[in-house]
Amino acid sequence: FGTDKQGNSSKTRLEETTVTGRITINGGVSNVTIAGFYFTGAGQVYANGRDNNNIQVLNNVIENINAQPGNTTEREDNWAVFYFGKAYRGSDYASDAAYNRYRDITIAHNDFRGRDIDNEADWIQVAGSCGNLHIHDNHFLYGGDGVNVFNAKDKVNILHNRFDKVGNGKKYGSPTGSTIGSFAVRLFTMGVDQAYPVDVYVRHNYFGGCQGQSSKYAIIRVWNHDN
Repeated sequence: FGTDKQGNSSKTRLEETTVTGRITINGGVSNVTIAGFYFTGAGQVYANGRDNNNIQVLNNVIENINAQPGNTTEREDNWAVFYFGKAYRGSDYASDAAYNRYRDITIAHNDFRGRDIDNEADWIQVAGSCGNLHIHDNHFLYGGDGVNVFNAKDKVNILHNRFDKVGNGKKYGSPTGSTIGSFAVRLFTMGVDQAYPVDVYVRHNYFGGCQGQSSKYAIIRVWNHDN
């Protein structure tokens, strides 16, 4: 999908088609490319099934996304702008249902333009990837979490991205919530069992003015249930 309004699909950027609602990728759908759109308001790419192969989200602009209330401790899982899958991070984190949902996903060359306000949406969430997950050459400005990866298997590559002021002291939760900041990169519940091996590469990224969450001032946070 995706060309500018003049039907031009060349590398010269003209005015993009605007997306103000949800693009849904159903379970079992493969070989999809979403490229050259302008996401705003409630614009979102949403996948919450499994058996999706070779999905590419490329060369999009994301700006003025609706603020998200969430709850007082964590944003709702489905409020990432590019959302692939529910995160399994409770007692079911090592279940077969958590893994092998999205094979060979690429999210690259997107421009995420956030605002210096509370309750910004997370930008990317991928839960249950297998094969090769590539997240590269994106620019993230402000926003909630930049890149969330959960329940990954095989290989994760987060390369050559630029993170500017991601999680820079903004509150989320209730309007008076006290949870401050977000993570530029969050890697949770992966490599927790020999049945789900994973190699993770976070290389050659730039982090400028990013904060981290509350007292956890890490820009990149890794948590694997103490495994």
